[in-house]
Amino acid sequence: MTNAEILFKENRIKHIPVVSNNKIVGMLSLNDLLRVCCTGSEDVTDVDLSSVVYNMFTIQQVMTKNVIAI
Repeated sequence: MTNAEILFKENRIKHIPVVSNNKIVGMLSLNDLLRVCCTGSEDVTDVDLSSVVYNMFTIQQVMTKNVIAI
């Protein structure tokens, strides 16, 4: 998920299609990442928090599934 965060920041985008075998299997949004991050923890730095969250979840667990593509 670290690569996804870099893509969001560097390209100023909010959604990334998740592809397997040239087929869209899901959509990862910046909000998906923000939703799984714990907020309100004042004794944890952003870097530490990101590491903890990224080790707990996979993109497949966080992404929106069953996306309809047209």
